[in-house]
Amino acid sequence: MRIAFLSLNAYGMLTGGDTGATGGAQIQQAMVGRELAARGHDVYFVEEPSPEKEAGVVDGIRVYL
Repeated sequence: MRIAFLSLNAYGMLTGGDTGATGGAQIQQAMVGRELAARGHDVYFVEEPSPEKEAGVVDGIRVYL
């Protein structure tokens, strides 16, 4: 299954970086995304572009800006 999350500020939860703008919804999305990726699903996060963020793969989750 392929799952895409549109979360404009969950990047810090996914990467372990700054989580200043992260709230409960982003924490839950990151937890669900990690669990789904661990179970073999294709998981994507679409994030708001920012100079501090990089597209790539984190814990099996593809991050797009």
